[in-house]
Amino acid sequence: MGWWSATIMGGDSPLDYLGVICDRMGAPFDYDRGEGLHGYHFSRNDLEKNMDAIVKMIEKEKWEQSVYWQVLGVMIMASGAKAGQTLKNRIIREAKSDPWMTEDGPKSERAHHINDFIKAMKSHRAGRVTRLTDEGLFQALAKIEGR
Repeated sequence: MGWWSATIMGGDSPLDYLGVICDRMGAPFDYDRGEGLHGYHFSRNDLEKNMDAIVKMIEKEKWEQSVYWQVLGVMIMASGAKAGQTLKNRIIREAKSDPWMTEDGPKSERAHHINDFIKAMKSHRAGRVTRLTDEGLFQALAKIEGR
């Protein structure tokens, strides 16, 4: 399907990568359970315990590394996980090279969401949960239809 929103998690790729990372951690998928991140349920501890393996997995990825790093950043902020300065810098550097944003320019809707993401990542502290603007497929369709 592609992308339905310029938000960080507004497309198939970030949701697929969220699934890959959660599978790696053994995090369950269950929309009926409520909360969670797009149906995945993981804790700060789950993410911190698996962080080194997740980073190594992303570093080996050949496609859309920028998106993978952004997804990891969303997961860190959504769970309040600890992220050292080196990891935060890597996530921010990858976000700044987001292909969609660089194609559309610094005043694009994607750039707005990337800049909000970078600002949130820079100020993230362990134990603090941050939720970014998110727009699911059905929300985007309703917006198009004027609902």
